[in-house]
Amino acid sequence: MARIERRTRLNAPVSEVFAYIADFRTLKDYNPSIIQINGPADGTPEKADRYELTLSMFGRKIRPVLTITDMKENELIMTRLESFIPAIEKRLFEQAGDETDFFFTIEFSSGWPLIGPLVDTILIRLFAGRQADTEVRLLEKRFNLEAER
Repeated sequence: MARIERRTRLNAPVSEVFAYIADFRTLKDYNPSIIQINGPADGTPEKADRYELTLSMFGRKIRPVLTITDMKENELIMTRLESFIPAIEKRLFEQAGDETDFFFTIEFSSGWPLIGPLVDTILIRLFAGRQADTEVRLLEKRFNLEAER
């Protein structure tokens, strides 16, 4: 199984960071691969809520489904991405004074016999690792620059 882990400190309280990330309508603000999101429109998302995404990946549009598998307010958001290579994403939130320590993990496995580990390694280098870096960088930009204003 391939695993990507990122960690950062965001200059905002956990409640603010969690509310922003839990509002899946904001997902395309910090995930540039997302073209469109369709799902529950109002209220705080709940476990088992599903979102149909349109993503641009390697110049092609794909339409995976993102399902919330676990959610604990101000602590955890776990999702499963159903696509040609399924992925589990975990977002952990910890209060650090007036700031938030944010942990982002992606796990996936192509599951293909013989070549699966090679495919997973290539996907980490060409897409998933860069995607995780970009998401964290854009969240840092939003919360850390906003705090400086």
